[in-house]
Amino acid sequence: MTIKELFSEQTSHQVEPREELIKDSDFGRHWEVYTPLNGTVYFVRGHCFIAGEGRIEQEFPVAQDTRYRLSLLAQMPGNVAGALTVVWQPSGKIETIAIPPSDIWTRYEKETVSPVGTTSGRVVLSGAHSKYDDVSLRPISKA
Repeated sequence: MTIKELFSEQTSHQVEPREELIKDSDFGRHWEVYTPLNGTVYFVRGHCFIAGEGRIEQEFPVAQDTRYRLSLLAQMPGNVAGALTVVWQPSGKIETIAIPPSDIWTRYEKETVSPVGTTSGRVVLSGAHSKYDDVSLRPISKA
């Protein structure tokens, strides 16, 4: 085998980098904030604090029929629960990570597959008295 053939063989098996789809995963200007009358949202030192019926959302482009890893850090002090929800568009299919009460920061992960025909997704974080950090959605592979 020549060096050229060896090089071609090695490079043809390289893995593509896996792009982060959530912008400002430590929170910033790319998030849409919704605060009804009894809801508040604060971004402090890279964390998101949500109280009452507040929520934050972000839309992102995706590939159809692709496997993704969804993850985040969350803390739900007291007796409250929260959720990270992804809504695939245009199907409206929903994937949720339910977050139970916990006084310590805990990492949650879930693998999901975008439905055939999907062009975008919307991530929604909600939960009374909840704290979030390091929200991530990355492609793993074609399904």
